[in-house]
Amino acid sequence: MTIEELLEKYPEGTAEGFAGYCDELTAWQMIVDVATQVQPPSVPTGGKDLCAPMEISPSCIAINGNGFVLVPLQDCHEDAFVAPELIGGKTTATEKSVVWSLAATVFRMVMGCNIMNGRGGKAQKATSKLPFMRSEMPEMSRLVQQCLDYDASKRPTLAEVLTTAKENLERCKEELKDGPRMKPETASSTSAVEADSSAWPEEMIPT
Repeated sequence: MTIEELLEKYPEGTAEGFAGYCDELTAWQMIVDVATQVQPPSVPTGGKDLCAPMEISPSCIAINGNGFVLVPLQDCHEDAFVAPELIGGKTTATEKSVVWSLAATVFRMVMGCNIMNGRGGKAQKATSKLPFMRSEMPEMSRLVQQCLDYDASKRPTLAEVLTTAKENLERCKEELKDGPRMKPETASSTSAVEADSSAWPEEMIPT
């Protein structure tokens, strides 16, 4: 499918349109929707090679009412959302590389910038510090960091990602019923930010 065909079928556009403005509930909903669509049988048990790997990035996640649809595009390849083990065609896509790609997409949606100074998996090394998200989203930040581990074997499975996302989506919905949460005085967690600030674009580092 081309971007023109996508927009014709999903006139509300793609997730890229509100990258940087995505709240926690919407981000959890996107994770649930996308992870559900790439669950087995699309991904064989054990994280083996995908039969038909999908690109995951904000540009190929279509908005469909209150949900999201993952749409493989012909012109959607972006290195910023490709797991490090796939750079340079070293291997084929696996369940764990899909998990990495989904986490990089979530980071872009919430923070408005791409990880590793915008270069994604192309720049990630075993010693790279993982990017830190907003301190008022600790569960999501924790999941994203786990999914972005350079060592694919240490990343959670899609099933684990989906379980975590569903639990937190329900939590967010319950919190909305009780009224908006008070925002913390600062959106930074000093220790976490100091530990990971090298992974942030300069303009995003809280002072």
